[in-house]
Amino acid sequence: FTDEDLDKIFAYNWNPQERLLISMALSTGMRMGEMALLTWERIKGHGNHFNFVTLLDDPELFDAAVKNEGSIPLTESLQLPPRREGRVFDYSIDGYGLASTSAGRAVNPILNDLLADDRKSFHSFRSTFKIKLDETGITDPLSDLIMGHGKGDNSGKSYRGMTPEKRYESIQKM
Repeated sequence: FTDEDLDKIFAYNWNPQERLLISMALSTGMRMGEMALLTWERIKGHGNHFNFVTLLDDPELFDAAVKNEGSIPLTESLQLPPRREGRVFDYSIDGYGLASTSAGRAVNPILNDLLADDRKSFHSFRSTFKIKLDETGITDPLSDLIMGHGKGDNSGKSYRGMTPEKRYESIQKM
């Protein structure tokens, strides 16, 4: 998305759930399937420093829905609703255990109306996140790790020196 596209998208009067979904997509680069099934228990704090989403060892998420194997820091600007039990979003789960279809049906038609460009869809938030992340000047391995293009955290250890703190700093810089 261009900055003008983002202005149009975020000027729209979204339902709170969809506003959170697109905000989280832009600020984390997470895939729709990862977010649509996300539970509150997966959002954790790193001491008093920052919150993050962990996708480690989640038996409820199928391999098809989750490709990131580590933790994804949340920006300070992401406004989460009050914490509760269960899933963050209430999109219906299909026969394959996925919720990306119902989440997409809630967001993509509005994006199509706002932008009128077949090449731009919900997945464009992920592409935009990657572009803006790369513009910060971080290394390709760190960018790939944040995007889930490589192995993530391993039992709480950092991957090749790319600690959760380093990932958080990069996302905040973006």
